[in-house]
Amino acid sequence: MLSVTRHTLCLILLSLSVLACSDQSAEQSPEKSAEFLARAESYFQQAQYKVAIIEVKNALQEDPGNLAAYNLLADIYFQQGNHRASIGVLESLPTTNAESDLLLARNHMALGKANSALSTLRAAYADNKLTDSIAAQTLEAKALVITNDLTAAENLLGKLATRAKPPQELAEVELTKAMLAAKKNEDKQQLAALERAVKLDEGNIDALVMLARYHFNHDQLESAEDLLSQALFQLPSADGMTLQRLQILKAMVATLSRQGRSAEAMVYSKLIAEANPKAQELEVEFQQALEALQSGDLDAANEKLEQLYASNPNQILGSLLGLVRYSQGDFLEASELFQKSIDPETASSQALAVFAETQLRLAKPDAALKAIEMNIRDNSDNPDLLSLYGLALMFSGEQQRAGEVMRAALKLDPTLTRTRLALADLHNRQGEPEAALQQLQQAYEQAPDDLATQTKLLQQYQALSMPQARRQLVNELAAKPAVASQALAGMALLETDPERAEQVIAKAYAKDPASQYTQNARLISAMQQQDHSAIQRYAEQILKREPNNLLALGAVASALSNAEDQQAALAYLTAYSEASVNHWSADLLLSQYYSRSGDLEQAIPLGESALSRSSFNPTATTNMLRLYQAAASSNLRAGDATAAKQHLLNALQLEPENGQILHLLVNAELAGDNLAQAQKIADQVEETAGNEYISLLIRGDIDKHQGNQQAAVLQYLDAWRLQSNDRLAKVIWSNLEPGSGITREEFLAQWQETLPNSFEALTLKGIQLQQRKQEQQALETYSRSLQLNPNQPIVLNNVAWIRLERGQTREALETAEQAYRLAPKNPAIIDTYAWILFKNGDRAGARSLMEKAVKLAPDNEDIAAHYREIKG
Repeated sequence: MLSVTRHTLCLILLSLSVLACSDQSAEQSPEKSAEFLARAESYFQQAQYKVAIIEVKNALQEDPGNLAAYNLLADIYFQQGNHRASIGVLESLPTTNAESDLLLARNHMALGKANSALSTLRAAYADNKLTDSIAAQTLEAKALVITNDLTAAENLLGKLATRAKPPQELAEVELTKAMLAAKKNEDKQQLAALERAVKLDEGNIDALVMLARYHFNHDQLESAEDLLSQALFQLPSADGMTLQRLQILKAMVATLSRQGRSAEAMVYSKLIAEANPKAQELEVEFQQALEALQSGDLDAANEKLEQLYASNPNQILGSLLGLVRYSQGDFLEASELFQKSIDPETASSQALAVFAETQLRLAKPDAALKAIEMNIRDNSDNPDLLSLYGLALMFSGEQQRAGEVMRAALKLDPTLTRTRLALADLHNRQGEPEAALQQLQQAYEQAPDDLATQTKLLQQYQALSMPQARRQLVNELAAKPAVASQALAGMALLETDPERAEQVIAKAYAKDPASQYTQNARLISAMQQQDHSAIQRYAEQILKREPNNLLALGAVASALSNAEDQQAALAYLTAYSEASVNHWSADLLLSQYYSRSGDLEQAIPLGESALSRSSFNPTATTNMLRLYQAAASSNLRAGDATAAKQHLLNALQLEPENGQILHLLVNAELAGDNLAQAQKIADQVEETAGNEYISLLIRGDIDKHQGNQQAAVLQYLDAWRLQSNDRLAKVIWSNLEPGSGITREEFLAQWQETLPNSFEALTLKGIQLQQRKQEQQALETYSRSLQLNPNQPIVLNNVAWIRLERGQTREALETAEQAYRLAPKNPAIIDTYAWILFKNGDRAGARSLMEKAVKLAPDNEDIAAHYREIKG
């Protein structure tokens, strides 16, 4: 598999930096500085912020003391929404002027730091700056409103109302009055002030957005949409997504969604998802990295680049950062950068290989295939590219071709260890474990110190029940000098020989207690022994090195829960979250806890916090996709299609082409009887997502909504042929009717043949057999189903009833009790349990349960009849 060495990376970075940066002048010149600054101001007025930044830096290079240039640079960052960078520039100035101070206060206000804004303004006033500035005093009034000093704000606004003259100044005063009225819950006064502000200055974006929010909150959605459209129109056509535009787009998504116009909302959601405002926030760090490259300080440049978490829209810088993110293993960011900067049709084989590998690591084999196939003919002798091609084919389901291509790659270069591991995986998928073992053994011979190879070979010996070979490999690993191999050997021994495992792990840890491998092994050993103090000790070591290690943090919480109670664990995670803004993992674990408890109202805000604090970590992103989907499904079951759509649109901002989310969004539109919107989304899915399986499901759902059941089933059956799964099988089963072209009996047989380990198919088969009075066969089928999933209350209930009818009352009672524990609020299960208790002579217990069943199902005649007989 392709690797990018540090030496190669540094050379690429240097070459890119030469292209991206201009040569330094030998002499400084204030006159040249003024020329650069004039050009920068011109670009700034045109909202060409990136070019303006370059010209400003040229001006500062010619005249490092040019205060106007620093102010302009800070203003550019402010307009982009990169307020922290703007503050950084302003606070670094040895001297400031009125413009600097006002801009610093505006930045603080934009970040919600009203007290800091007030401090900045008051310091300027004390220095005889801004004392007559209407803009500064209006900003001060806004800050007073936010800090709840309403009397002072009202007094200041009274003075400003008589002093402000131009319409723009008067509009800002009215906007501030609206903020004050909102704070005092004076609804009519707020609306009147906002309308006056917009009338005075139609280009006041803040007033337009606040008025739109007012109308949105009062369900005047068309007015809100018009105002947001006006705000978008007033924004300058900047060369990147600004924070202000992003916020307006999000408001537009919410407004359109509430109107039931999901298809249009999706367009804005996709704009949001594709934008990356984080890159603007980090532009200054990019420039610092490039300056370090130009001066030859590669280590400093590399260190700075390693801190970046988002792409830069500049093509050259995008390639540069993509390579660094690839080397870091941040494949999502690398993929986004490469998509903007690499043309697969003309790229070199090395660049193409890097691009393709990012797609594979992001589970996008089709994108990798598309990229590679554009020029594979010209690179058919490149083993790295062939290897990636084989992987892409494997993940796309073309297993035979994948094997052929990977073997061709290995023939060109037998030392491709990662390719051998992938080929071994392919053999395992094809049910050829012996062939997989052969590849893994060859990989181990070629790279005996490769940890991934060691791990997979151990797993293969375990799967093939080869204890002697596994034991020999463990002994070899334990004797290796590398502590990572020793730690792996120790963990492999935990189940079979815990005493020796502890010795091996302790030896590795003593050799290198700072190693992530030995610390992890120590923690896992402590977890197996349920040694709470050791768990705490080793987890804290890991968390000191890696504050968001989910295994370590989860282990501490679990140990606290077992040793004390659940509340202690929750309190620990809450405190850990509050200890640092970077501790997003605690929010993620809390979110997952509340999700498991069914409390989505608490799970979602915590998950969103983890997502934003982690800069969209993949695990946090996956968690939120799952939560939004679960919340939407819950909303749909409750009949709230509007709430469901909002959750789904939030999910689409994270992953615009997620097939499951799009499918659920169509169902939400159909639930709201918005057939036209559903059809629009279906058309967009077919045009953009390229997922035939999801398209078939959507078409089937639309056919069903229109009452065409047979057409729906045919669509579902076509989807089944593409991708068989239990969820789809249940949909087909529930919709089959005469004329569908296949009977339920025939489909169930196909279901069992296609998915032999489906407990749901076995359960349905058992129910069929029970209905036909084939009780012994039903019991055997139910037994196989319960082996696959023992937590099926309906199956346990049915087994209990059959045993009762066969006179096996004791066994029937045990089984019925298991079913009741799993579903204590199911009236049918309560009825069965109570009836069996009654047959076992426990009338009092049976009567108590039947009273509960009758309350849950008052109209069920069978339950009522049993209750009457039990009461006597």
